Amino acid sequence: MSLNGKVILITGGSRGIGKEIAIRAAQDGAKVAILAKTAEPHPKVGTNSTGHASLDLLSAPISLYHFLSLPGTIFSAAREIEQAGGKALPIQCDIRDEDQVKSAIQKVAQKFGASAISLTDTEHTSVKKYDLMHQINARGTWMISKYCIPHLKKSSNPHILNMSSPLSMESKWFSGNVAYTMAKYGMSMCVLGMSEELKKYKIAVNALWPMTIIETAAMQAIGGQDQIPKRKPAIMADAAHWILTQDSTKHTGQFFMDELLLRRIGVTDFEKYNTIPGTKLEDIGPDFLLDDNDVKEVLRLRQIEEDREYRVENIHHKDHGVKEIGTATSISSNDTDNDDVDLEIEKTILPLHARILGLVSVFIIQNAISGIPNSLGVYQTYYLQTGFKTTNADTISWIGTLPLVGQFLFSTPAGILVDTVGPRFTVFAGTLICAVSMLLASFATQIWHLILTQGLLFSIGAGFIFMNAITLPGQYFPRHAGLATGIAVGGGATGGAIYSEITQKLIDRLGGYQWPLRITAIIVVVFGMTFGLFMKRGLAKPNPTGRRPSSASQGLMSNFYDLSALRKWAFWLILLECFFASIACFGPYMYLQTAAEEVGVSSTKSVYLLIILALSSGVGPVVFGYISDYIGPINSSFIASLLNGIFTLALWLPTKSFSVLCVYAFFFGFVCSTFLVTYGLKLASLFGVERIVGMSGLILFSCGIGNIFGVPVEGKIYQTLDKRETFHYSIIFMGANSFVALVFVGIQWWWESRRTQDFRLFRSV
Repeated sequence: MSLNGKVILITGGSRGIGKEIAIRAAQDGAKVAILAKTAEPHPKVGTNSTGHASLDLLSAPISLYHFLSLPGTIFSAAREIEQAGGKALPIQCDIRDEDQVKSAIQKVAQKFGASAISLTDTEHTSVKKYDLMHQINARGTWMISKYCIPHLKKSSNPHILNMSSPLSMESKWFSGNVAYTMAKYGMSMCVLGMSEELKKYKIAVNALWPMTIIETAAMQAIGGQDQIPKRKPAIMADAAHWILTQDSTKHTGQFFMDELLLRRIGVTDFEKYNTIPGTKLEDIGPDFLLDDNDVKEVLRLRQIEEDREYRVENIHHKDHGVKEIGTATSISSNDTDNDDVDLEIEKTILPLHARILGLVSVFIIQNAISGIPNSLGVYQTYYLQTGFKTTNADTISWIGTLPLVGQFLFSTPAGILVDTVGPRFTVFAGTLICAVSMLLASFATQIWHLILTQGLLFSIGAGFIFMNAITLPGQYFPRHAGLATGIAVGGGATGGAIYSEITQKLIDRLGGYQWPLRITAIIVVVFGMTFGLFMKRGLAKPNPTGRRPSSASQGLMSNFYDLSALRKWAFWLILLECFFASIACFGPYMYLQTAAEEVGVSSTKSVYLLIILALSSGVGPVVFGYISDYIGPINSSFIASLLNGIFTLALWLPTKSFSVLCVYAFFFGFVCSTFLVTYGLKLASLFGVERIVGMSGLILFSCGIGNIFGVPVEGKIYQTLDKRETFHYSIIFMGANSFVALVFVGIQWWWESRRTQDFRLFRSV
């Protein structure tokens, strides 16, 4: 929503935050009325030996009196508003005077179709100052609102926004400045009362307050403030712009804090608001009258952002003889049931070339080992039509199901091994298990032999490999975790394309499945043992407990399954999305080649469907991982789930054409595994990085259960309803599950919109 054409009345808008908000609104093309007393530049008054205004700074960081000489007039502000692209109406008005207020509002209505601070203790606050503060803050706010309400009732999306603090009855905010706090809280009580009173007229009434000290004309006039870290008024302007562009029926009666609001709507660059470039967040002094819960939430969100980039310095490891390498941080959050969470923030320790080599190694090992489950459709087709053609399809389906399930179910417990020996030896163990499983399967004579070896045993080794693929990339490149994880996940998909081609040619030439399995085992050993040498931790060394930090947990989590997550319904939305997406995702890998041969396509030709599917599955996660870093993981999941269902039902279901099946394989593969890339990003955003691993264990478990349920059920439908002649009902089942997953993604979007109070359709979420 834009403020173009909207009429905005700002009191005290000749300078500082008010003027900055006016200019930001003008950039949208708003019509801005400025009400202030200053029509002519103030003469210099009360200057000290430095030439700056003399003020008492003993009682608080800022003391700004009504008589202070400050730059800026209503006319200079009007010129800047019009230069920014808006229309301006400067009106000289003392908002203590009822007649002037009524006249000013009438002028605004006709033309276009809303302070004073003294932080001193009670003994040193004069009655005149007390009256002034209450007349301008509480009485002025109430009176301006009163005479604007008749006009706001006629407006579309009307808003009243007060620059006032959250209400808190803590004595620390009153002590030393009773008069000012009372006056400011008078404005806040206007928000509290009017928001409810005016709700029936769809008029929003909210408050906005800064988290930190803001550089205003008053600060500049004080003198000696240039080297004190502050923020520009632009941060308040951006926050106010967001509030004023929201639906007035959905956002009212709220007390917003600038930084907290901006972080919740996805802003991460706060450097642009600093008056001194390069200032650290902790060096900018906090403002006055802050709400403790809001401050804790801001600190939590700051911590999450720092965790992502591993930039926190000075971690102090004081116990167990570990030398000092940084500072442990303890934060409190409602998302962790109000328990303090000790976050051990560790720095990336690998140089760039080692991180690049590590990511390449993850990709190649995923390609060589995790690519095998994505090519099992070739074996499954052979078993269905040649090797074990008298065996039920749902029984044979377990050979392909178990590796897909196992890489999810066994990946999180594999973290125990990662904790003990690190990622390198975990990969070695997974490689050997996978190779042995393939060798044993090559000697199988019964279908249950294959289920135990090619299915179950291989799945254990694949889980060891997959654990590193989903955790190491984010450690290597935390700023681009989505893209890095997408590359790793894509390795398994492209491996499926390579193995599908190799396996089909070996089966055709060697006349069976035995030697193809043995040759695959050799490939697994060569690539796994070679590139496993380059897989290292991306994080620092031992933690204060004496245990090596888990690659999975990044030193932040010791539990593999965070059962407390099950009390969070937002977590359930992600878990259920992944469950149904898994059912929809892996069926085509098992049955697309068989479906093609059912309509007369030769095995030599049909294998190219799996190759296309696997190749596009390798590219898709990379693309969606990259765009997730920009448009947000929920948006990425929504797009992918929608396209997933459409492609399955609109392309695969009605066709018997090999060309159309090739098109389907490409587009389906491109979007099908997006949920594996985005779920971790969602967990980090909603619950913090400290809980990702424990929650990931549950998510991966749900994916495994989805596969256990999905592929065999699809095989049963093919065996019974489709009579092993078509895949009509099986395809409908797969497509329907994509749309069920889409429903849960849509609810995630709504929940996040409600949490951040941002219901814009097109935004990063």
